[in-house]
Amino acid sequence: MSKQTHIFATRSDLEPGLKEFESKNKVKYARCDLYHGPIYEQYLSLLDWTDLGRNTTGDHVSGPRFLIVPRDCKINVEPVPQVTGTPSKKDSVEGYDDLYRLTSETVASDPRGNNGQVTYTLDNVGNRLQRSSTLPAIVPTGLLSYDANDRVSTDSYDANGNTTFNSGQTNVYDFENRLVQRGRCDCGL
Repeated sequence: MSKQTHIFATRSDLEPGLKEFESKNKVKYARCDLYHGPIYEQYLSLLDWTDLGRNTTGDHVSGPRFLIVPRDCKINVEPVPQVTGTPSKKDSVEGYDDLYRLTSETVASDPRGNNGQVTYTLDNVGNRLQRSSTLPAIVPTGLLSYDANDRVSTDSYDANGNTTFNSGQTNVYDFENRLVQRGRCDCGL
């Protein structure tokens, strides 16, 4: 598993680097989003985008994305049929608290009969204190406790913060902190 660091920057933080990049590279920016036709937002300079440096979502995951291509590149936007509702597949409903943290998942109408509910009890900072489950594939946890770094206290970690042992499984990471092996440990841990 790789580690990522995300930094939120203001417009004035981004301007000098963008100006330098755009002076050396003749590019355009196409906003990647869900569009219901062949029209999409595009900018010859990202400085023309009014929301530059403004975090409107609160995180790095659901924010806007841009495709950066040479200015003479033609972009073809084609419709992709969207399927809404899947009555032949399982139904899943998630529950969230007032801070939009996942607190429950309910599965019904699963073709293989794997129906049930998973509920999570959270502490004030969002750590999962307990997981209850009636789904056969999800094992309930006992009460969990955390160390000062918000890591599960019953797990083992390496110097980079990677989980090296949990739930009877050992984890091995490569030099870039990517998980490369997970398996049972017969080493007495």
